Amino acid sequence: MALTSEEPIYLTTEELAKRWRVSTSSVSKWRVQGKPPIFFQINGTILYKLADIKDLEKANRKSSTSN
Repeated sequence: MALTSEEPIYLTTEELAKRWRVSTSSVSKWRVQGKPPIFFQINGTILYKLADIKDLEKANRKSSTSN
């Protein structure tokens, strides 16, 4: 099955940090603390499933800063 999208299926720590405009050390700290997002470790490489990232972003979308 061929991929039809240019988007990657998985993001590295660096790609996720860039997407969220945070440092890679923040992403790493969250991982060590067991905070979202969930990740995979494959052959020593940390990867984040893009679909999981999008779900997390959607779940945390806000319409007001008062809540």
